[in-house]
Amino acid sequence: MKKLLAVMLTFCMLMCNIVAFADEVVELNWSDVVALDEESGDDIISKGRFVNFDEVDCKMWIPNSIKEVELTADDKEDGYIGYYESKNQDCAVAVVYVNTGLDLEEYLEALKKTDGVEYANYIKVNGNTAISYDMPDDDTSCLAFETENGYILEFSFAPTTGDKVLETIGYMGCSIMPGDGDTTGKSK
Repeated sequence: MKKLLAVMLTFCMLMCNIVAFADEVVELNWSDVVALDEESGDDIISKGRFVNFDEVDCKMWIPNSIKEVELTADDKEDGYIGYYESKNQDCAVAVVYVNTGLDLEEYLEALKKTDGVEYANYIKVNGNTAISYDMPDDDTSCLAFETENGYILEFSFAPTTGDKVLETIGYMGCSIMPGDGDTTGKSK
């Protein structure tokens, strides 16, 4: 029961970015989600699949109810490497891979100065350092990673309110990890 509560608190911290101790970094791990799923008996993991982002050797679990949207040439030019949305548009995930010219530390500082961005903090996802931040006006939460080649890989989840959204986004956020391939864009 303690582990179940700890994982749910971690999900809440991801989505609300409430950090009780400024010197502590929140850690999210897929193994905790698997344990939670088994303990709860909800069997949510089996109702989804992992998608690979070969450009960066990264993968993420996505519910089967969320389908891939075909990217346009403009989307790809803007750095999108994936976009997923539920049929009724109550959940969307955008994955962007861009050269911002900033490392992760500089990106965090830039986010903290950006209007509309709140709760920008470091976080660990499956052992990889990332930045978690919210954009409340857009009802969006984001996770940003720096890859070995210096690009930013960012996952944006919207909306962050509504029935079971927190759980779904928590599962997806906790699942981000190195993919099945070996490319030069691996996450640090």
